Amino acid sequence: MKVWWNQKALPWLKKYGPWIIFPLGLLLLAVKVFGGTRTQVVSSELTRAAEATDEADDEATQKIELSEAKRTDRVAEIHEEHAETVKGLTDEQMAKANELLEDPEELNSFLLDVGKQVRGEDS
Repeated sequence: MKVWWNQKALPWLKKYGPWIIFPLGLLLLAVKVFGGTRTQVVSSELTRAAEATDEADDEATQKIELSEAKRTDRVAEIHEEHAETVKGLTDEQMAKANELLEDPEELNSFLLDVGKQVRGEDS
């Protein structure tokens, strides 16, 4: 093997090697320079998809803000109704307690029942 290399291959590479390596080097350089700057083509379907996604996000954000505003208004209404109901019940209980001032035992029983109702116990 060494004989063939020294007698035939090495002299041939010394004589013709530059004519093979030089064009290969030029080819690799051209591929590097001109092949590395590829532009990416994006289809119009993808750009429309991004626009549709943005529109859907904007619409969803608007719906969320609207629903939060409605929820806040409804919670405020419920708090007002609750406060009116509690005030009405308290006024009724105070009127009943004022009526029962003459009968201490009946007043005590009524106030005990009111306490149970406030705590959620059955009377």
